[in-house]
This record gives sequence, structure tokens and C-alpha cells, in this order.
Amino acid sequence: MTYDDIEQWAAEVIEGRRIFNAGFRMLPDDLQDWEFVKSVPIETSREGSELVHMWQRGGGRELLRIQVAELADWSQALERLREDLQMSMRSDIPRATGALGKLGDIAFGARTPETDIPAAVTFVRGNVFVSVRSVGDRVADASPAASWLDEALSRPPRPKDPAGKAIRTRWIETKPRRAGMEEIIVGRVAEATAEGWLKVLATDGELRRRGDSLIYVSGSAKPSRVELFVRPGVPARGKARSD
Repeated sequence: MTYDDIEQWAAEVIEGRRIFNAGFRMLPDDLQDWEFVKSVPIETSREGSELVHMWQRGGGRELLRIQVAELADWSQALERLREDLQMSMRSDIPRATGALGKLGDIAFGARTPETDIPAAVTFVRGNVFVSVRSVGDRVADASPAASWLDEALSRPPRPKDPAGKAIRTRWIETKPRRAGMEEIIVGRVAEATAEGWLKVLATDGELRRRGDSLIYVSGSAKPSRVELFVRPGVPARGKARSD
């Protein structure tokens, strides 16, 4: 199977064009019934960051490897998805269907032949590429973690997250004179993410990072609401294990 349908994928991306995340980190309480092990940064030549988060349960027999790459915009996230599929050891990973097919803007999923469990789910949401894979001795269902990640990246957060941390919010009303006008929404993304995880949601148009600035590109001459959320916190640290 080849993955040359990126133009078709782009035509399917609607909501993701107006979603942007930066500085995303998983915290120890994010995945119910799983124990956080560690987060490891991955060196990349692309603009943006890439992290692998490891989770375990069942005494370490079940392991989840969650890879999250932040790109400049949704189109670069699609390119990262294609690259991951092309480099996969399995050459026939299909488009996700059913409930899995509703994840992200574009999603692929691989099931184990013996159990039909979704052992690997890969998707993009906005400017973020996500891969969730079961890598332990016992196959784990990757779909609940993938579903949590998709909702976390794409929906407005609660006033407080499960860890009790307050979410700071503000919003901007844009007033473009025509479609395609650009406006700087965040002047220094690096500075904003130093405080925590930055999530930006717009009601139309597109969001894209250019250098250290986040740009809103209007979709029409109508006003648009752009909401910004910051979840305070630091990268999660592994819990001590007692064997």
C-alpha cells in the first residue's frame, strides 16, 4: 500500500485547520488505570518538538508508547503522518473505521489478527501528529488513550484539569476586511509554552506557526473568535517502581 493521498487527506481536514497546540505534556493522572513511566524528547530536524510518553499497567506486561509531534500547522502534520506510515514495518495499515475513524482529522489503525484489538492508532489533529502503540508482552487496546488525546487536543478544557490545576483563558475577536488576512495571535509561542501547554481554537480560518509567532489567517470577512488556553505544569516525571 502507498500513502500518496495527501491531497485527499487535506481536503478532509476541516476542524483541524483552526486548532493549534504547543508545549503539550502528559501528566501522571491523564490516563486512568495506567501508570506513567517517563517522557523522552526525540531529536528532529523539523520545526517544532517531538516527545515519546511511556505508560504501563499489569506489572509492566502492558505498555503504551505514545508519540506526539508538534508541527507548524495542519498541513505539516499530514506530512509527518505520511512519513510515519511509509516508515512503518507494516506496509498495509488501513484507514481507521467506525469509532476509530472519528478520531482526529485523519486516522489510521492496526488491529491484531488474533484478537481484533486496536493495537496501534495513528492520527493528526490540527498541527499535532499522534501515534499510540501497544509495545508490551500483552497486547493493550490503544483506542482509549488515542480518544483521550484527541479530545484533549481539540476541545476547550474544563476550568480545572483533573489534577486540579486552573486553566487560564482569554479570547480575541478578529475583524478581518477580507478572507486571507493575517493577524498575529501569539507573538512569542516559546514564551507562552514556558508557562505550560498552549491550546488555541478558532471558529473559522486557519492557524499556523511562523517562526515564533502564531498567525491566524481569516477564512472570510466575518468576525471570528479565537480562544487561547494555558494549562500550567511541567513535563510528567516517572513514578518510583517497587518490584
